[in-house]
Amino acid sequence: MKALVIAGGLPQIELIKQLRQRGIETLLADGSPYAVARPFADKFFHVDVFDIEAIKSIAQTEKVAEIPLLCSGKREPVKNEWLKC
Repeated sequence: MKALVIAGGLPQIELIKQLRQRGIETLLADGSPYAVARPFADKFFHVDVFDIEAIKSIAQTEKVAEIPLLCSGKREPVKNEWLKC
């Protein structure tokens, strides 16, 4: 199973660690090639996180099962089916 984490700041490091501990391959998308969470992810994509089409393309190409969002300490899974055109 794969998860795509959007943004690679300090809060996402713990999320990535927890996903990997559960055996989930973790992909990271961030607009900066120097994202602090980059070394913790299995695969990194340098992409504008506000570019919905680019995020959709990554999710579909990589066959991502979920996109856990981390905002203000709240995580909500978004199923891949929502990303279909």
